[in-house]
Amino acid sequence: MYMKFLRPDDASLSVTFTAPASGAAWLAILSKLPAVPMSISGSGLIFPRRAKVVTPGCAMRMTIGKPIATEGMRSADRTELTRRLEEAVRATFTTEV
Repeated sequence: MYMKFLRPDDASLSVTFTAPASGAAWLAILSKLPAVPMSISGSGLIFPRRAKVVTPGCAMRMTIGKPIATEGMRSADRTELTRRLEEAVRATFTTEV
């Protein structure tokens, strides 16, 4: 499961951040497994919205962050874990690949 909260605007290649959902945090807490933040930068250039094929010759970057322990967390902690995940993903996201 993943938390998707950003997507480049194809016209300007600026990044639009939207509020993340807490599903990934809830699942990590429920399963008692670490939540692993990950960002993918440059995918909008490779596979733009409404495209039927990928654009060759482009690059993208996948960054996997340090796992965030969920040991001892309860369902009520999912908002805080979601905030921590969002912070970690934003820190690794880049518009340059």
